[in-house]
Amino acid sequence: MRKLTVVLMIFVLFLSACSNETDKKEGKSKDEKSKDEMVQVTIPFRFYDGVSEEQVLEQADKLGISKTTINKEDRLVEYEMTRGTQEEISADLKSNLKSFVEEIEANEDISSIKGIEYNKEYNDYTATVNRELYEADGNAQGYALLGLLLRTLYYHYFNGEDYETYEVKIDVKDEDTNKVFDTVDFPEDGGI
Repeated sequence: MRKLTVVLMIFVLFLSACSNETDKKEGKSKDEKSKDEMVQVTIPFRFYDGVSEEQVLEQADKLGISKTTINKEDRLVEYEMTRGTQEEISADLKSNLKSFVEEIEANEDISSIKGIEYNKEYNDYTATVNRELYEADGNAQGYALLGLLLRTLYYHYFNGEDYETYEVKIDVKDEDTNKVFDTVDFPEDGGI
């Protein structure tokens, strides 16, 4: 299970923060931009904890990313790819994000989480939980929500949000009282 989690995290980590400088070119709208136009995606290397540089480069190549640079001084991984490749990977990330929410809701091992609602931008979530079960299990139930937070960040970073300032919020609501008793605000509550 741990090996599968590491493999999934490696895949997701490749698809994080996007700094799309080509969006600023001479007033072109997104619809007018060519799928062949090059875009740059940049993520902090700290997301690759335990992953070798060779693995980062290998996975990027498999995903069709044209150029990968590991900037050791700034601790960043910079990817360059066509807009078409970025859009394909983004669509996969969005689909995986939806599937992950469904998996959390269906997973009997995290039975305290009864449902997850989210806005259409995928940056504001409400997890309805059995509070007693949620709190009795310590942090174990919360790891599912941490996984949701990470996947959400990767999806948005990949689509151009600034990895230093983009905000995601997850409210945890008691199913019996309908009151929010915990909130995770990223990055306000601390970095990853």
